[in-house]
Amino acid sequence: MAKSDPDGYTLGVVFDTHAVNPSLIPNLPFDTSRDLTSITLVGTGGMALVAHVSEPYKSFGDVVAAAKAKPGSVSYGTIGAGSLGHLTMAQLGNQLGVEFNHVPYRGGGPLMNDAIGDQVPLAIGSVFLVSPYVTSGRLRAIAVTSAKPDPKLPGVEPIANQGVPGFEVYTWWGVFGPANMSAPLAKRIYDEFAKAIKTPEVADKLSAQGMEVLARLPSSSMRSCARKCRAGPR
Repeated sequence: MAKSDPDGYTLGVVFDTHAVNPSLIPNLPFDTSRDLTSITLVGTGGMALVAHVSEPYKSFGDVVAAAKAKPGSVSYGTIGAGSLGHLTMAQLGNQLGVEFNHVPYRGGGPLMNDAIGDQVPLAIGSVFLVSPYVTSGRLRAIAVTSAKPDPKLPGVEPIANQGVPGFEVYTWWGVFGPANMSAPLAKRIYDEFAKAIKTPEVADKLSAQGMEVLARLPSSSMRSCARKCRAGPR
């Protein structure tokens, strides 16, 4: 997509790891800022920290207490190294002065298979990924990364309400085109995406996947998110 003609016929949909790839992959075949044109932020969504129902963790405070009592003993799985879940737990560990043991998987499927099999005691992923297993009773949701509780996980408190005030992290999805796309063409594509995304048929399907549909121009959305994501854990 980055090497295609900027005629509007080749577009790409990416999610949050797109913003951190330059910091983690030294030889990317493209420059995420120079070689792409930002079209629109489609939407955002919260993540959830979950535990197997046989594990003792009932709250985020329980997880932190266990990590403080025995550093490196609390393991959690994510969809992969450098994923937003990985960065979220790394930042929480830095802020709280505790050590969590990261177990990277190759995607959400393998992660959930091991989570429900209790091969990994904790997992963090999008609400869309984990909520079916919470609803079925195979996993227990401990906390969400959004500022407010997620309606798909009723009764589950945000991390911000469990000892880390102001903490919030969101997954995001966006649309890009090749570099050097003209501003009028990019704006036209944005307008069409915004119109389609907000139709009930599309919005309802995206919402069912845990996404808050936004359809915002990139100047105030993805670029800001990209800057924050590139900064990494502090």
